[in-house]
Amino acid sequence: MFIRYFAFIIFLFSATAGWSQKPHTHCGAELIQQQFRQKNAHFNEAFFSSTLKARTAIKRSTEVCTVQVVVHILQDPTGPSISNVQVQQEIDRLNLGMNHQNADTNDIRPVFDGITGEPSNIWFTLASTNPEGNPSNGIVRIDTDVEGFGAISDLLAEAAKVTAFGGSDPWDVNRYLNIWVCNTADASGAPIVAGYATPPGGLPNWPPFDPSELIDGVLIQSEFFGSIASQAQKVVLHEVGHYFGLRHIWGDDFDCFGDDGIDDTPSMSDNSAFECPVQNTCVDNILGQNLPDMFENYMDYSFPDCQVSFTNEQASFMRWVAENSRVELCSGLTTSTVLPVKQKLQLFPNPTKGLLQIQSNEFTEYRLFDASGRVCEQGAGLSPQIDLKKYAPGIYFVQCKYQSQIDAQRVVYIP
Repeated sequence: MFIRYFAFIIFLFSATAGWSQKPHTHCGAELIQQQFRQKNAHFNEAFFSSTLKARTAIKRSTEVCTVQVVVHILQDPTGPSISNVQVQQEIDRLNLGMNHQNADTNDIRPVFDGITGEPSNIWFTLASTNPEGNPSNGIVRIDTDVEGFGAISDLLAEAAKVTAFGGSDPWDVNRYLNIWVCNTADASGAPIVAGYATPPGGLPNWPPFDPSELIDGVLIQSEFFGSIASQAQKVVLHEVGHYFGLRHIWGDDFDCFGDDGIDDTPSMSDNSAFECPVQNTCVDNILGQNLPDMFENYMDYSFPDCQVSFTNEQASFMRWVAENSRVELCSGLTTSTVLPVKQKLQLFPNPTKGLLQIQSNEFTEYRLFDASGRVCEQGAGLSPQIDLKKYAPGIYFVQCKYQSQIDAQRVVYIP
């Protein structure tokens, strides 16, 4: 069959029918590692020797890599409908998270201030042309009669990436980030994964493997793409992190033996098991500190509401991978453009007793979110005002788009 059976390069975020309760920890990475150990007696040796610090040859790039994205939406008769607006919202969230501009970065514990805050300088845009050069909105919609791609695939949901199996063939994987959105259900009808991705081969923080064993890209369970619920918004970020070479922060091993190959990620004895535990399970030395377990990291298995950031070195490493291992992904776009200095969003007064002023000399689009992530209102103008008196007192987030950048801040409304 076209789909290969074994591949080490799959990394799963979780599998569950929803995030309203604690997810089941159905992760395929360990199973696949066991399969490779059975095939290769030297696998463990190669695995651990690969965790030499990957940062030594990597320097931060201030140039912008703009990545064209194509989203393949495989719509089955029983699945959720995902609109073009929701697709764009997912791309916007991806850009904010990858460049440390999302509102919930305010929730990170102060102990991590010295290792977070830097952008990856990777930005994503829906493709404006297809591989043949014809105009496109970057969205491919396929009406499929396959209700669960996990049920017909030899490995996870790889059949979703093949038109002949009811899925959608990839666009040129060297020039586009392909994201497939589908139902990953197996024969029982339950989704087997929330998402998985394929990093490039030959990275210094990975053991040797053949990346051709899977079709390159990111695959996401339908319910975790395009949702405004904060619990569902971190799956794409986690998987795109894998796509650009990041490993799980605990190094896919236990009892502090694992290492993700990134200098400033705190060591952890295991993943956070879909909790947000305040603990320090391993001794390390990062900027002279023994830092606690970082459940705030997108590459942990903590509860999604707790995940708010990559570290600075993770951001640098992803940008280095984009420039050195996914060379054509940035080509011909903005690789010679320097990322503009981010202007801090000015909101006042904050806290406010009702009226909130957005200070801007440019035409500004804004959206107001409540603490649950629901959009309360949106508008645009020069220095627009928001009247919070129509809403309940509490914490809100204002996201603004201006001067070709996106910014967000937390606002406290006190009656």
